Amino acid sequence: PQFPLLWFTTFGNAVGGMALISASKLVMTDVWSAALPTVVTASFATAYVTSIGMANSFGRFSWAVLSDKIGRKTTYTIFGLGMPVLAGTPYLISYAMENPSTLPLAVFVGGSFFAICNYGGIFSVLPAYIADLFGQKHSTSIHGKALTAWSASAVAGPLGLTWLRSRAEHHAIDDLITKVDPAAFESTFGAALAQKDLLIQSKTVTISRLMEIVPSDVPDPTPHLYDTTFFAAAGLIGLAAVCNRLLKPPNVQKLLKNL
Repeated sequence: PQFPLLWFTTFGNAVGGMALISASKLVMTDVWSAALPTVVTASFATAYVTSIGMANSFGRFSWAVLSDKIGRKTTYTIFGLGMPVLAGTPYLISYAMENPSTLPLAVFVGGSFFAICNYGGIFSVLPAYIADLFGQKHSTSIHGKALTAWSASAVAGPLGLTWLRSRAEHHAIDDLITKVDPAAFESTFGAALAQKDLLIQSKTVTISRLMEIVPSDVPDPTPHLYDTTFFAAAGLIGLAAVCNRLLKPPNVQKLLKNL
Protein backbone atom coordinates (compact mmCIF):
# COMPACT_ATOMS: atom_id res chain seq x y z
CA PRO A 1 0.00 0.00 0.00
CA GLN A 2 3.00 2.35 -0.07
CA PHE A 3 2.39 3.79 -3.52
CA PRO A 4 -1.25 4.81 -2.82
CA LEU A 5 0.01 6.56 0.31
CA LEU A 6 2.68 8.34 -1.72
CA TRP A 7 0.13 9.27 -4.38
CA PHE A 8 -2.30 10.84 -1.90
CA THR A 9 0.55 12.56 -0.05
CA THR A 10 1.39 14.29 -3.31
CA PHE A 11 -2.23 14.88 -4.33
CA GLY A 12 -3.40 16.31 -0.99
CA ASN A 13 -0.55 18.77 -0.73
CA ALA A 14 -0.82 19.76 -4.39
CA VAL A 15 -4.59 20.42 -4.27
CA GLY A 16 -4.13 22.76 -1.33
CA GLY A 17 -1.47 24.74 -3.15
CA MET A 18 -3.35 24.72 -6.45
CA ALA A 19 -6.55 25.99 -4.79
CA LEU A 20 -4.64 28.85 -3.16
CA ILE A 21 -2.92 29.78 -6.42
CA SER A 22 -6.25 29.75 -8.28
CA ALA A 23 -8.00 31.84 -5.62
CA SER A 24 -5.14 34.21 -4.75
CA LYS A 25 -6.28 37.30 -6.66
CA LEU A 26 -9.99 36.68 -6.00
CA VAL A 27 -9.38 36.37 -2.26
CA MET A 28 -7.33 39.54 -2.26
CA THR A 29 -9.87 41.60 -4.25
CA ASP A 30 -13.10 40.11 -2.83
CA VAL A 31 -12.04 39.73 0.79
CA TRP A 32 -9.12 41.88 1.83
CA SER A 33 -10.06 44.88 -0.29
CA ALA A 34 -13.33 45.03 1.67
CA ALA A 35 -11.49 45.01 5.00
CA LEU A 36 -8.64 47.34 3.97
CA PRO A 37 -9.74 49.28 0.87
CA THR A 38 -7.02 51.91 1.22
CA VAL A 39 -4.25 49.28 1.37
CA VAL A 40 -5.47 46.51 -0.92
CA THR A 41 -5.74 48.30 -4.24
CA ALA A 42 -5.72 46.78 -7.72
CA SER A 43 -1.96 47.28 -7.99
CA PHE A 44 -1.45 45.64 -4.57
CA ALA A 45 -3.47 42.60 -5.66
CA THR A 46 -1.46 42.32 -8.90
CA ALA A 47 1.82 42.54 -7.00
CA TYR A 48 0.59 39.85 -4.60
CA VAL A 49 -0.23 37.46 -7.44
CA THR A 50 3.20 38.09 -8.99
CA SER A 51 4.92 37.39 -5.69
CA ILE A 52 2.93 34.14 -5.37
CA GLY A 53 4.63 32.92 -8.55
CA MET A 54 8.01 33.90 -7.13
CA ALA A 55 7.26 31.99 -3.91
CA ASN A 56 6.46 28.90 -5.99
CA SER A 57 9.81 29.13 -7.78
CA PHE A 58 11.67 29.80 -4.54
CA GLY A 59 10.09 26.72 -2.95
CA ARG A 60 11.24 24.48 -5.78
CA PHE A 61 14.90 25.40 -5.22
CA SER A 62 15.02 25.91 -1.46
CA TRP A 63 13.18 22.74 -0.39
CA ALA A 64 15.26 20.61 -2.75
CA VAL A 65 18.41 21.83 -1.03
CA LEU A 66 17.01 21.73 2.50
CA SER A 67 15.62 18.21 2.11
CA ASP A 68 19.17 16.91 1.58
CA LYS A 69 19.97 18.04 5.11
CA ILE A 70 16.78 17.25 7.05
CA GLY A 71 15.46 14.27 5.04
CA ARG A 72 12.54 13.91 2.61
CA LYS A 73 10.05 12.56 5.14
CA THR A 74 10.73 15.46 7.49
CA THR A 75 10.37 17.87 4.59
CA TYR A 76 6.97 16.49 3.66
CA THR A 77 5.98 16.65 7.34
CA ILE A 78 6.78 20.37 7.30
CA PHE A 79 4.54 20.72 4.24
CA GLY A 80 1.71 19.59 6.53
CA LEU A 81 2.06 22.87 8.44
CA GLY A 82 0.10 24.40 5.57
CA MET A 83 -3.00 22.87 7.19
CA PRO A 84 -3.25 25.33 10.13
CA VAL A 85 -2.30 28.18 7.79
CA LEU A 86 -5.27 27.51 5.50
CA ALA A 87 -7.68 26.44 8.26
CA GLY A 88 -6.94 29.62 10.21
CA THR A 89 -7.47 31.98 7.27
CA PRO A 90 -11.30 32.29 7.66
CA TYR A 91 -10.83 33.26 11.32
CA LEU A 92 -8.12 35.71 10.32
CA ILE A 93 -10.50 37.28 7.81
CA SER A 94 -13.24 37.56 10.44
CA TYR A 95 -10.81 39.29 12.79
CA ALA A 96 -9.73 41.69 10.03
CA MET A 97 -13.35 42.61 9.25
CA GLU A 98 -14.00 43.43 12.91
CA ASN A 99 -10.60 45.03 13.60
CA PRO A 100 -9.25 46.56 10.37
CA SER A 101 -5.46 46.65 10.49
CA THR A 102 -2.55 45.59 8.35
CA LEU A 103 -1.42 42.89 10.81
CA PRO A 104 -3.98 40.23 9.72
CA LEU A 105 -3.18 41.02 6.09
CA ALA A 106 0.54 40.59 6.75
CA VAL A 107 -0.10 37.26 8.49
CA PHE A 108 -2.22 36.07 5.55
CA VAL A 109 0.38 37.11 2.98
CA GLY A 110 3.17 35.43 4.94
CA GLY A 111 1.12 32.27 5.47
CA SER A 112 0.12 32.04 1.83
CA PHE A 113 3.74 32.50 0.74
CA PHE A 114 4.71 29.61 3.02
CA ALA A 115 1.94 27.41 1.60
CA ILE A 116 2.92 28.22 -1.99
CA CYS A 117 6.60 27.57 -1.22
CA ASN A 118 5.52 24.16 0.02
CA TYR A 119 3.59 23.57 -3.20
CA GLY A 120 6.71 24.29 -5.21
CA GLY A 121 8.77 21.99 -3.03
CA ILE A 122 6.42 19.02 -3.42
CA PHE A 123 7.63 18.22 -6.92
CA SER A 124 11.28 19.15 -6.55
CA VAL A 125 11.63 16.81 -3.55
CA LEU A 126 9.43 14.01 -4.93
CA PRO A 127 12.02 12.22 -7.16
CA ALA A 128 14.53 11.95 -4.31
CA TYR A 129 11.79 10.86 -1.89
CA ILE A 130 10.76 8.06 -4.27
CA ALA A 131 14.39 6.93 -4.56
CA ASP A 132 14.66 6.84 -0.76
CA LEU A 133 11.51 4.74 -0.48
CA PHE A 134 11.72 2.37 -3.43
CA GLY A 135 15.34 2.54 -4.58
CA GLN A 136 16.96 4.27 -7.51
CA LYS A 137 16.36 1.42 -9.97
CA HIS A 138 12.59 1.84 -10.20
CA SER A 139 12.33 5.52 -9.24
CA THR A 140 11.83 6.80 -12.79
CA SER A 141 8.75 4.67 -13.55
CA ILE A 142 7.28 5.27 -10.10
CA HIS A 143 7.86 9.00 -10.45
CA GLY A 144 5.95 9.02 -13.73
CA LYS A 145 2.98 7.32 -12.07
CA ALA A 146 3.17 9.63 -9.05
CA LEU A 147 2.96 12.68 -11.31
CA THR A 148 -0.64 11.69 -12.12
CA ALA A 149 -1.36 13.11 -8.66
CA TRP A 150 -0.20 16.51 -9.89
CA SER A 151 -2.38 16.20 -13.01
CA ALA A 152 -5.37 15.30 -10.85
CA SER A 153 -4.70 18.24 -8.52
CA ALA A 154 -4.47 20.63 -11.49
CA VAL A 155 -8.05 19.63 -12.36
CA ALA A 156 -9.50 19.09 -8.88
CA GLY A 157 -8.07 22.30 -7.39
CA PRO A 158 -9.65 24.90 -9.71
CA LEU A 159 -12.86 22.88 -10.22
CA GLY A 160 -13.24 22.35 -6.48
CA LEU A 161 -12.63 26.04 -5.83
CA THR A 162 -15.26 27.05 -8.39
CA TRP A 163 -17.83 24.61 -7.04
CA LEU A 164 -17.29 25.48 -3.37
CA ARG A 165 -17.38 29.23 -4.04
CA SER A 166 -20.52 28.91 -6.16
CA ARG A 167 -22.18 26.83 -3.45
CA ALA A 168 -21.23 29.36 -0.75
CA GLU A 169 -22.45 32.23 -2.93
CA HIS A 170 -25.85 30.60 -3.47
CA HIS A 171 -26.23 29.93 0.25
CA ALA A 172 -25.29 33.55 1.01
CA ILE A 173 -27.81 34.87 -1.53
CA ASP A 174 -30.57 32.63 -0.15
CA ASP A 175 -29.81 33.87 3.36
CA LEU A 176 -29.85 37.53 2.29
CA ILE A 177 -33.16 37.09 0.48
CA THR A 178 -34.80 35.99 3.75
CA LYS A 179 -33.84 39.39 5.19
CA VAL A 180 -35.13 41.47 2.25
CA ASP A 181 -38.50 43.15 2.26
CA PRO A 182 -40.57 41.54 -0.56
CA ALA A 183 -41.76 44.93 -1.80
CA ALA A 184 -38.17 46.25 -1.99
CA PHE A 185 -37.10 43.09 -3.83
CA GLU A 186 -39.86 43.46 -6.42
CA SER A 187 -39.12 47.17 -6.85
CA THR A 188 -35.40 46.56 -7.36
CA PHE A 189 -35.50 43.50 -9.63
CA GLY A 190 -38.91 43.90 -11.28
CA ALA A 191 -40.04 40.43 -10.22
CA ALA A 192 -41.59 38.75 -7.21
CA LEU A 193 -39.64 36.70 -4.69
CA ALA A 194 -41.17 33.56 -6.16
CA GLN A 195 -38.99 34.07 -9.25
CA LYS A 196 -35.76 34.40 -7.31
CA ASP A 197 -34.27 31.14 -8.65
CA LEU A 198 -34.51 32.34 -12.25
CA LEU A 199 -33.05 35.71 -11.30
CA ILE A 200 -30.15 34.04 -9.48
CA GLN A 201 -29.37 31.80 -12.45
CA SER A 202 -29.31 34.79 -14.78
CA LYS A 203 -26.99 36.68 -12.38
CA THR A 204 -29.58 39.41 -11.98
CA VAL A 205 -29.75 38.84 -8.25
CA THR A 206 -26.27 39.11 -6.74
CA ILE A 207 -24.86 39.66 -3.29
CA SER A 208 -23.85 43.24 -4.09
CA ARG A 209 -27.34 44.10 -5.38
CA LEU A 210 -29.02 42.51 -2.36
CA MET A 211 -26.75 44.41 0.04
CA GLU A 212 -28.29 47.62 -1.32
CA ILE A 213 -31.76 46.70 -0.05
CA VAL A 214 -31.17 44.62 3.09
CA PRO A 215 -31.27 46.31 6.53
CA SER A 216 -28.08 48.20 7.35
CA ASP A 217 -27.17 45.88 10.21
CA VAL A 218 -26.88 42.82 7.92
CA PRO A 219 -23.18 41.98 7.34
CA ASP A 220 -21.81 41.46 3.85
CA PRO A 221 -21.14 37.70 3.38
CA THR A 222 -18.66 38.23 0.54
CA PRO A 223 -15.52 37.93 2.72
CA HIS A 224 -16.60 34.45 3.80
CA LEU A 225 -17.30 32.95 0.37
CA TYR A 226 -13.94 31.15 0.45
CA ASP A 227 -14.23 29.69 3.96
CA THR A 228 -15.25 26.23 2.74
CA THR A 229 -12.45 26.29 0.16
CA PHE A 230 -9.83 26.96 2.82
CA PHE A 231 -11.26 24.32 5.16
CA ALA A 232 -11.40 21.70 2.38
CA ALA A 233 -7.83 22.45 1.27
CA ALA A 234 -6.63 22.30 4.88
CA GLY A 235 -8.36 18.94 5.34
CA LEU A 236 -6.64 17.48 2.28
CA ILE A 237 -3.24 18.72 3.43
CA GLY A 238 -3.91 17.19 6.84
CA LEU A 239 -4.76 13.82 5.26
CA ALA A 240 -1.64 14.08 3.12
CA ALA A 241 0.44 14.62 6.26
CA VAL A 242 -1.04 11.47 7.81
CA CYS A 243 -0.30 9.46 4.65
CA ASN A 244 3.27 10.77 4.69
CA ARG A 245 3.82 9.61 8.26
CA LEU A 246 2.54 6.14 7.29
CA LEU A 247 4.99 5.87 4.39
CA LYS A 248 7.95 3.58 4.88
CA PRO A 249 10.33 1.67 2.59
CA PRO A 250 8.92 -1.70 1.51
CA ASN A 251 10.16 -4.73 3.45
CA VAL A 252 12.13 -6.48 0.69
CA GLN A 253 12.79 -9.62 2.70
CA LYS A 254 9.10 -10.08 3.44
CA LEU A 255 8.23 -9.56 -0.22
CA LEU A 256 10.78 -12.16 -1.29
CA LYS A 257 9.36 -14.68 1.18
CA ASN A 258 5.91 -14.26 -0.34
CA LEU A 259 7.16 -15.01 -3.86
